[in-house]
Amino acid sequence: MAKYMVQTMRAGTHQPVTYYRKQSHHPSHGESTNFTKDAKNAYAARVNVNVDTVEAGKYQSDQGVPSDPGAVKI
Repeated sequence: MAKYMVQTMRAGTHQPVTYYRKQSHHPSHGESTNFTKDAKNAYAARVNVNVDTVEAGKYQSDQGVPSDPGAVKI
């Protein structure tokens, strides 16, 4: 079964969005950092805010596909 990195982004009063990406067997620090950066940028573009205002939630690896129907694969 594929494993995914998962993280929820939020900013102000905007609806939070969970992002996920397929990961390598053991994600490196660089891989996880790039995932968080990409998720923050995607969220900022989605809700039209400055990326500096985006708050990253808890990063999780080795997860299944999120059950949230609004989750976005990046």
